[in-house]
Amino acid sequence: MSEILKDTSLDVLHPVHSRRGFLTMLGTVAVGTLMAPEALAGRVVWPIEDEYDVTTWKREVCAFTNYVLPRPQARKVQEYVASAGYERAYDGTWSGQFSSPVRLRLRLSPVSTVYTEVTFELDQLPYYDRMNPCRRSKDLNSVELERLLSREEREYYNCVLSPCSAREPLTAHDHDLYQRSVADDYHISPKAYVPQYARNFTNGESTFRGIGAVRAKDAKSNLPLKNVFLTGFDLT
Repeated sequence: MSEILKDTSLDVLHPVHSRRGFLTMLGTVAVGTLMAPEALAGRVVWPIEDEYDVTTWKREVCAFTNYVLPRPQARKVQEYVASAGYERAYDGTWSGQFSSPVRLRLRLSPVSTVYTEVTFELDQLPYYDRMNPCRRSKDLNSVELERLLSREEREYYNCVLSPCSAREPLTAHDHDLYQRSVADDYHISPKAYVPQYARNFTNGESTFRGIGAVRAKDAKSNLPLKNVFLTGFDLT
C-alpha cells in the first residue's frame, strides 16, 4: 500500500450498449487536419470561475476517490483534501487551459487504485494514469470527473476510464465524430455545444475518444454548461 504523505513545504497555489452501437461500424480513425480550438477563437471561454467553487471541487475530487481507491485510502485522501488550502492558478499550457483553476495546497504520493496498473495521485490537481507516478498530462477537470463517474459510463466500460493522452486540439475527424456521437449516442443536438478539445481514454485494453465541449450561447439553459462526450469506438 502506498504511503500517503502531505507535503507542507508547498507554497500556497492557487449500460446500455445499444446507445453506442453505431460507433462500432466507423472503422479506424483517420488522421485529420488540425483545427483551431474554439476556446482560442473568442466564441466561448472554458475556465469559468463560477463552476469551480472550492467546496464543490473538493467534493468532486473526494467522490472520485470513492470509486477508484480502496476505502481506507479513499478516507485518508478525503481527510487531506477537506483540510487543504488552495489558490487559483493556471499552468499556461494548451492542455492546461482546460484544467481546474483551483490548485490545492496538497501533494499526496501515488496510490494504487482498485483497477490493475492504474494510479491515483494528488499534486495540486487530481491525476489518474496507467503509470506510477502519474504523468502531469493526466489531470482530470470537473466535467471529466463527472462524466467518468456517471453510472451509465461505468457500466458500459466496466470501469472508471483513465486518460491516455493530454487534451489535444480538435481535428476534422473529431468534429465529425462529435456530430455523430452527440446526436446518436447522447440524443442531444450537436448545435447545443461547441467542441473545445479532444482526449483519449482507456480501459486498459481499448482506447476511446472524448470530446470536451461548452454549451452554445443560444442553447437551452437546462443543459450542463460543459460536457464531455465519450465514444464507444475503439481507436486501437
